[in-house]
Amino acid sequence: EAIVTVPLPLIKTIAFIPPIPDKLKAASEIGFGSVIKILMRFHNAWWKKAQGKNFEKLFFLFSNETIPSWWTQYPEDRATLTGWKAGPTAEKLSEKTEAEIEEIALQSLSNIFKMPMAQLQDELITSKIIRWSQDPYAKGAYSYPTPESTKAIEELLMPVDGRLFFAGEAINSSWTSSTVEGALASGLSAAQTILKK
Repeated sequence: EAIVTVPLPLIKTIAFIPPIPDKLKAASEIGFGSVIKILMRFHNAWWKKAQGKNFEKLFFLFSNETIPSWWTQYPEDRATLTGWKAGPTAEKLSEKTEAEIEEIALQSLSNIFKMPMAQLQDELITSKIIRWSQDPYAKGAYSYPTPESTKAIEELLMPVDGRLFFAGEAINSSWTSSTVEGALASGLSAAQTILKK
């Protein structure tokens, strides 16, 4: 027996013998999103006193900027911000260079905190851009439901010849998809099914 736990877009890259077209079709019917994650380390946690306010306990921040979501390492005292953008606009942004994405991220922070861009550039030590859709081992971030998801999940949960099982965050019947918890529950369920044989 085997349990296949690769991200959904990678299922179609595996040469199954014999072919399993129903499983491949089901995997393609569950949505799989694009995300860009931007890690930025600064000399100081400048946001704590931005705009003359006390943001000491700032954890999560949502905005209408190009990079809309940001979080700190609070309660850890680190001068690091994480930016997050998801969906089709993240896919389009993924086509830009790392330098362009870094500049867009800094401009988003400049607009949010009403700080000069040059000041943020001086504060920045380093950045890391993670484009999940371009990661060859993921090809995206995580799943999301589509109108076909329920039937697709049911198809993927049925083993092939009682020997080949599928599991992962997207293949979870308890509606905890897109989570580590969902991936673990799905894998555990497949393993328990095999062990009961």
